[in-house]
Amino acid sequence: MIHPEGDEPTPQLDRILDFARERFFRYGYSSVTIDEIAAELRMSKATFYRFFKSKEELLESAVRS
Repeated sequence: MIHPEGDEPTPQLDRILDFARERFFRYGYSSVTIDEIAAELRMSKATFYRFFKSKEELLESAVRS
């Protein structure tokens, strides 16, 4: 996981993790897309990729947090 503003988590990072955790639990990992996450959170995919290198990395972070 990448912290663009340093080592401290940001509210935007927390939003991504909370949303992804809920979607993964409800619909399953394979049914959730980065496009969906970015659109629902009203951010670009580039912004998403500032925080996570991949969907796999997002899943790992969502499970750990």
